[in-house]
Amino acid sequence: MKRTERGLREWFLILVIAMGLVFIHAQTGTAEWVRVRWVNDGDTVALDDGRKLRYLGINTPEIDYERQQGQPYAYVAKRFNRKLVDGKKIRLEFEQKKTDRYGRML
Repeated sequence: MKRTERGLREWFLILVIAMGLVFIHAQTGTAEWVRVRWVNDGDTVALDDGRKLRYLGINTPEIDYERQQGQPYAYVAKRFNRKLVDGKKIRLEFEQKKTDRYGRML
């Protein structure tokens, strides 16, 4: 067997093992199905059970609150988020840190 073929087989085996671990994590990890009650902004929603959820890895412009002026495209992001998830069942998957400093789920 040539050296390059052995190297390719080793990388393929590593890839298969990694994909298997990801699949196992997805099947056994902490996940739950919930329904979105309403969309707060582009990266935060409220769930039917009253909890608030902020998406990990997504940061959208802030909409106007009380005395703070909204950022450009904030309502575009909110409409897009509403179109994707409002009233729908979504699957939650959690990372190590489960809440932020405002008490929202992550």
